[in-house]
This record gives sequence, C-alpha cells and structure tokens, in this order.
Amino acid sequence: MKDGWERTAPAERLTPQQVQALVASVWPQAVVLSARPIGTGLSNSLYRVDVAHPSEAVYALRIYRNSPAVLRKESDIARLLQQEGAVPIAPMVYEDGSGRLLPRPWGLMEWRTGITLKELLRQGSLAEAEQAAAEAGATLARIHQHSFPEPGFFGPGLSVAEPLRMDPGMFLSLVEHWLFRGTAGTLLPPELRERLWGFCRTHAPRLSDHPERAVLVHSDYNELNVLMNVLPSDGRASVSAVLDWEFAFAGDPMVDVGNMLRYEPAGSLFENKFMEGYLREGGVLTEAWRLRAHLADVVALLDLLDGAAEAPNRKKDLILLLGSTLRTYL
Repeated sequence: MKDGWERTAPAERLTPQQVQALVASVWPQAVVLSARPIGTGLSNSLYRVDVAHPSEAVYALRIYRNSPAVLRKESDIARLLQQEGAVPIAPMVYEDGSGRLLPRPWGLMEWRTGITLKELLRQGSLAEAEQAAAEAGATLARIHQHSFPEPGFFGPGLSVAEPLRMDPGMFLSLVEHWLFRGTAGTLLPPELRERLWGFCRTHAPRLSDHPERAVLVHSDYNELNVLMNVLPSDGRASVSAVLDWEFAFAGDPMVDVGNMLRYEPAGSLFENKFMEGYLREGGVLTEAWRLRAHLADVVALLDLLDGAAEAPNRKKDLILLLGSTLRTYL
C-alpha cells in the first residue's frame, strides 16, 4: 500500500517561530507548546501542534501544495459532513489562503486520535481487522449517500463547476491519451501497454450499462486515509476520521471502491468484509461492479503513472498494479 512511494513535492518545513505566528494569527494569546511534523501524506504537509490558549488543545496544521481552491473545497466538505455527523472527519477550525503569513494555503483542523487502517491491519488481531474493514465499508457508503445533479469537479460551495461524465467515449479518450501521447505510455513495457489498451477497448461499453450516479467521491479512499480507533475493553474498531479530501469530486462511487480494493485479490477476506459493511449501510452495487471499479481505477493509476517518471518506487508499483488488473481478466 504505497510503501516507499516518493512525495510529489518536498515537505514544507516551518520553524517554531513560524508555527507560533500562524497560531497567534488565530488566537493572539495562544502559546504553541510543541509543533511536530507528521510523516504521512505524499503531497501536502502536516504538523501536530499542541497549543495552550489558555487551556491545552491539539490541532493539525495542514499546508497545501496547491491553490487555495483545494483548501476551500476541503473546508466545504468538512462543514457538510460535520453538520450531518454521519461521517467522522477532522473539522476545519481556521483556514487562510491569502498568502499573507505563508506563501501556501494552510488550515488548522481538530486533531483526531487513532491509527491508520493500514497500521491496524498489520498490527491488530484478525477480529479487529475484520471489524475495521466492515466499518471502513460502512463509512464509505455513508459518504456516497451525498448526491449531486451531475458528475464533475467542485467549485465554490461544492457546486459542480466543471462537469465530467465518464462515459465510454470519455474513458477511452483519456486512456488513449495517457497510453500513446502522455508520459504513462512511455513508462509501460510495450506489450503491457498494448494489452491494457485492448482490455480498455473491450470493456469500456460496460460503463454505459448503468446511468452514472454522481455522488461525493473521496477519490483517495485507502488504508492510509482512514483513521481507526480500537476500544481496549472489547477490541471493537471504529472509524475515527476520514482524512485528506483534496481530490474529492462528484462522480461514480466505484472510484472509491476500486481505490480501496486496489491491492486486494478478488474474494479476499478484507474485500468481503469491506463490501459487507458497504452494503449493510446502504451502498449500491450494480452488475459487474468489480469490473467497473477496476475500470475506474485504471484511470486513476494511469493518471498517477503519468507523473511518476522521476519516482522509481511509485512507477514500479503502478506498473505492477496495472499488470495485476489485466491478469484478473485476461
């Protein structure tokens, strides 16, 4: 699960004085007790900040590598989900995209305790892993209960500012670009590239079997972005927060299913428990859902591969994942 992947940009390094200045811009009397960089995430930068103002509290300071629009989108999503309370998140306390104190947009979020789903699956008991997989599936179903009039990328207030319908024509157009005109195709072995193109052409019509549902798609829903708590009394696992909404958009729910099951063989224990939780909480599956999830994930994998020319670990893993997808069907 993304082991050894290179960051897309160097982590932002702040001095204690810089962190103090950021926090004091929110609470003028606040004193930062400590600020520790957190080594999770592959694009943005994150600090755990312990603050006294005057009572002690802990926050996550998130520094964004992209435009203020990404910060605003995450803040809009946090407000939406916080109001409803069905999906655990880290609420945004303060946001600043002005560039006045820091060149990059930044925000303060409430700190959420727990370990990543990835850590729990590696360290926890079998019962804890099964419970965690089911809870991650149920949480995803609750995310997908938020629908939109059409698929596309969000603008202000979570309006769909850039419509994008992933029908067979759009799917093949994107894949053809990455395979034959983009960088991704030059990184793939020629035989794998041709087989992948054949696979996509054969199965693209399945994308028109069912009308595309436009729901809230996290678009990076994986074991690193689901934070878990385990109750020591009974070993029961629950989702503490779903993190990192920077890639979210309105689209096909199978994008998230394909992302979470990217490393899972069909019928694995994790897949079965994850999908049980998804269905239990009202998630909707169409015929050939697994194929649709794989097709959606091919788009994501090629997009990632297109930017991996200078990232050997990332490139190797993505090529292996694309090859694994083909072996499932060919």
